[in-house]
Amino acid sequence: MCMGGGGVQGATINKHTKERKQASKQLNKIVGAINRVTSKDSALTLAQGQLDASNSMLSGVLGQANRLQEAAANSQAMVSQNAAQMAALVGPPPPEEGAKKVVVGKARGVETESDRSRRSLRIDLNTST
Repeated sequence: MCMGGGGVQGATINKHTKERKQASKQLNKIVGAINRVTSKDSALTLAQGQLDASNSMLSGVLGQANRLQEAAANSQAMVSQNAAQMAALVGPPPPEEGAKKVVVGKARGVETESDRSRRSLRIDLNTST
């Protein structure tokens, strides 16, 4: 049984090959334009070379700075100096809640309700009545 289809496919194949040829021509033109811009005599190439040189110098300077930081971190004197600076900035820790003074006996100057009731029963000697 035939499910349809058929027809000539040669026309579509030729159409695609024609489009491919046209696309490859455009691609070749673009590549040629890029090659003309990036030729060795171009100012763009000189600027790129300067940029590469400055990047390599910058990476060298950053490497030296990194080595100096590592040396400072490994130095015991620098570590203790940094610790002292941080302790001065942060300060002492706050007192804990459970670290209050122990009150021995009764705190002077503090009256409770029971003290007032007992005093009201006392008869002072200096009463003038």
